[in-house]
Amino acid sequence: MPKRSQKHASEDDSEVALDEEYEASEDAPSDDDSDYEEQPAKKGKKTPSNKENKPPAKSAKTPSSGAKPQEKVIERLRKSLYSSINAQMVYKKGMKYGSSRVNVEIPNMTPADVEAMLGDKLYGRASKGPKQVSVTTGCSDELEDVMGRAPYKSLRYGAALVLHNDTVKLVYSRETGILKATAACVMLK
Repeated sequence: MPKRSQKHASEDDSEVALDEEYEASEDAPSDDDSDYEEQPAKKGKKTPSNKENKPPAKSAKTPSSGAKPQEKVIERLRKSLYSSINAQMVYKKGMKYGSSRVNVEIPNMTPADVEAMLGDKLYGRASKGPKQVSVTTGCSDELEDVMGRAPYKSLRYGAALVLHNDTVKLVYSRETGILKATAACVMLK
């Protein structure tokens, strides 16, 4: 039985602690006689009956062009590579006479994606081994084929950041599915 502890003040204003056992009265209902019922857990929000089987509405932003899904994926990968390289091109004090490294990794690529992204000309000249495919762009035309346009960031006083000799080394690992792009960023005046 649980104990109930009470403090009573005596006549001389000092507190006296009394410990007594608490017993439920015979008139109180027991747990078996109780009519308390637990409610089942809610399973989730119910949708109105008029919305249950409707397909999702097409967004206004979805292009209705006839481009194949593969082409859209390749275009998205090109934009991702371009924006990642451009984001790493940042002015530093040492860039006045030197260069800065740019490293980008794009995961979850298939060999077909890499071949489509590089194009026939660049993929044909790439060294293809059992574990990786690697190629280096040599001119701005090849760089534009891979990324759509050459990365460029303008600075004040007419200076700009560009990739050194428009060269990007692309290495695709077949084991991990990661495309790594490495380049050197320089400042032009």
